[in-house]
Amino acid sequence: MNYEEYLSLVERRFEKTCNFNIIKDIEERDIKIDLFANSIFVSCNLFKNKITPFTKFEIYENYYLKHFDYISNKEVQEYFDFLRLIIDGELPTYQHLQKCVIGIMICDSIGENCKNLIGSLNDIKPFSMYFKGWYEIQLICVDLNIKKIYFNSAAQKNTEFFLF
Repeated sequence: MNYEEYLSLVERRFEKTCNFNIIKDIEERDIKIDLFANSIFVSCNLFKNKITPFTKFEIYENYYLKHFDYISNKEVQEYFDFLRLIIDGELPTYQHLQKCVIGIMICDSIGENCKNLIGSLNDIKPFSMYFKGWYEIQLICVDLNIKKIYFNSAAQKNTEFFLF
């Protein structure tokens, strides 16, 4: 499967869920992103007590998809640092409980050492022991040549969406 076919497959999956806003070919912090998709999920009447006095909360998900010909450790670390820059300084508001930034790296081939690096990169930050929310960075790498997906532990729940 080539990159254009895979990109259209992922785009169709985003459109099918009806919750995502999709933008192609954007530039974020001087990096060209091939596909950006974001979504806001709202859950109502979840908690109401003295400790957590909110009746609804919002989950924000932002997907940044970028194509690489070859991925080395340098590209993985730079892309993860880019995802950190996006989420840096954003604090949850009263009803904005969770923020997920998901970076998808699509490549034609991947370096052997990158697989361990991808699995080791994690960034999850709770606020007030998760009572005031949290953010997490998920990193997914798709190797088109051998049709395999590599991911960090936070991204494990999102990998089915990117299967072939």
